[in-house]
Amino acid sequence: NGGNGCATHGELKSSFTIPGVAVPSIHFQSVSFSYTSAVDLLTGITFDLGPGWSGLVGANGSGKSTILSLIEGRLDPQSGSVSADGIVGVCPQAVEERDPRIVGFAAEWDGNAYNIRRRLDLEPEDVTRWATLSPGERKRWQIGAVLAGRPDILLLDEPTNHLDSDGHDILASELRRFRGVGIVVSHDRTFLDHITTKTLRLSNGTLSVWRSPYSQAKHDWEAELANETAEYERTKRERK
Repeated sequence: NGGNGCATHGELKSSFTIPGVAVPSIHFQSVSFSYTSAVDLLTGITFDLGPGWSGLVGANGSGKSTILSLIEGRLDPQSGSVSADGIVGVCPQAVEERDPRIVGFAAEWDGNAYNIRRRLDLEPEDVTRWATLSPGERKRWQIGAVLAGRPDILLLDEPTNHLDSDGHDILASELRRFRGVGIVVSHDRTFLDHITTKTLRLSNGTLSVWRSPYSQAKHDWEAELANETAEYERTKRERK
């Protein structure tokens, strides 16, 4: 694991399987976690993910980065179990440091690395002037390096914070090519709608899975809340 760079680790294990193929997946079973003994940050979280992109959303401090750390194996749950079946690749928010994997990615000339650099509009010689690259350029180098490692599971934390509109489109196009299990933490609604098919919503220590991109998922949970509120008010009136 490499500081502020990208990281991959883990060994491929079988989960959802078809003959001759191991399919990557993520499983949370009744997971609870807290940083102090006073209050649980996460409580009884259960979900299963197969290939495809999911957006992980929630208020600041709700536990999004903790979920990523549990998947990566940097944290262990207080109760329940977490399994990530496949090689895990991670890109955090920070872009200041040039991880050695990025240098290796720039020097690779096999078809996979070359094609990723071409699609992300990256020139190998630019790595030698890392300090002068824009944060958006560094982010594309980070993500390109982790993709070149062929992860089965890809975790991205706010990947579009430093990108202009062109960089946004380039990155979205490349990530749509990924065929493993992807989770992206982002406040960028447009980006989430462009690449995700599921939304994981963290709220009050629990997680709900919505089988749609962010905008549709938000509409659905707001409608559900409105219905619950209306039903509560109707019941209260009937009791009176």
